[in-house]
Amino acid sequence: MFIAAAVSFYLLLMLHCPAPSSATEKSPCDTCTKLVDRFHKGLEDTSKKNFGGGNTAWEEKTLSKYETSEIRLVEIIENLCDSSDFECNVMVEEHEEQIEKWWFKMRKKYPDLRKWFCIETIEVCCPSGTYGPDCVACLGGAERPCHGNGFCSGDGTRLGDGSCRCKAEYTGPFCLECADGYFSTGRNDTHSFCSGNSTIYFTLHGTICFYCFIIIHLFLPTKYSLKRYVHIAYYFKSQNKFGLK
Repeated sequence: MFIAAAVSFYLLLMLHCPAPSSATEKSPCDTCTKLVDRFHKGLEDTSKKNFGGGNTAWEEKTLSKYETSEIRLVEIIENLCDSSDFECNVMVEEHEEQIEKWWFKMRKKYPDLRKWFCIETIEVCCPSGTYGPDCVACLGGAERPCHGNGFCSGDGTRLGDGSCRCKAEYTGPFCLECADGYFSTGRNDTHSFCSGNSTIYFTLHGTICFYCFIIIHLFLPTKYSLKRYVHIAYYFKSQNKFGLK
């Protein structure tokens, strides 16, 4: 009775447990990329095959046939996935015909298997710098997603929303603004550089250090952030309040 009740409670608990976080799940693109990597590993391993018969002419003729043979392809496919990798095994089962098509007909014309198979044929990946079902360019452009200062959601996959997850130094939807505690060391319409090293920052801006020193110690309460001090210091410098250049 007690065991039955315990089992029932366990099953009830499992039914109400939240699903694993999607952050830990592999995307179909991850699976396809790993599959292609294993395919190339299989090519490398089977290229070392040694018939060892001592008859060089026979070996060359046989190896030449083996290089593009169905036997070699089967050997490679058999080792594409670990037995425990459910997603990989399903992908191979569903798309084995496409792999065979590439091997026998498309290989010379499309030597990049990942591009042909993962991006253009089964459409689970996108070119780098693009995302989503239609492979739209990430914010900031496909060449420099998030202006090089962050990571594009879904980059290279058919997932995500293209939003930017900025590096620690940057903030804003395009990762062009400096985060609190970091300072601009240069910016234009397409590039932004932020540094958290105040010594470098003040050196780059000459006498700005002098203005910050005066403001911090004589005029402003200590509750202000260093970034705010710098902004006010720029005002003093632009107005040349102290007669310095």
